[in-house]
Amino acid sequence: VAGPAYGKVRALLDYRGNQVEEAGPSIPVEVLGIQGNPEAGDEFIVTENEAKAREIASYRDQLAKEQKVTASARGSIEQMFTAIQEGTADELPVVIKADVQGSAEALRESLLKLQNDEVKVNLIACAVGGISSTDVNLAIASGAIIIAFNVRPDVSARKIIETDNVDVHYHSIIYDAIAEVRNALSGLLSPEIQEKVLGLAQVRDVFRSPKYG
Repeated sequence: VAGPAYGKVRALLDYRGNQVEEAGPSIPVEVLGIQGNPEAGDEFIVTENEAKAREIASYRDQLAKEQKVTASARGSIEQMFTAIQEGTADELPVVIKADVQGSAEALRESLLKLQNDEVKVNLIACAVGGISSTDVNLAIASGAIIIAFNVRPDVSARKIIETDNVDVHYHSIIYDAIAEVRNALSGLLSPEIQEKVLGLAQVRDVFRSPKYG
């Protein structure tokens, strides 16, 4: 079992595609036979049989569904801005995801400094890596917006974002992200920018040449 995914291991393949019998620490392998897609960082456990694995995975899946159903109303930065103006909101919940730890910490420290006597920034989570379904569900449950710095959501997270209209703001410049939150807290919203995704790609290899680098 790995997260909500489970299955019986049919084969282990090394990075060359050769079948191996075992994989020790720091040895990457492709596991064949797992049903579902575990999240990056999920720990795996070995159960006595496949039925037990299925039971654990089913329980975890049910928890995720209940969390989604009982989630509080989603909030967008525009809705929160209106609530702040009306005096009905005193905090801006934020989830930060960044490509590296340095960027995540810089955003975290900068956003926390923006809070004032009337409104504060409630940092729900701050982590490194792409946006996962866990991040999106956390934002839904807490009514938070997601600040994404040089990262994008995976396929499962993107589906939830589109279905539940989760407010995600993509940035590649830290100052732009800070300015957006500052403007929202001070009552000066910038025009809304929508990102249209044309497709997803995975870099499988990098080729170098004397001519092009």
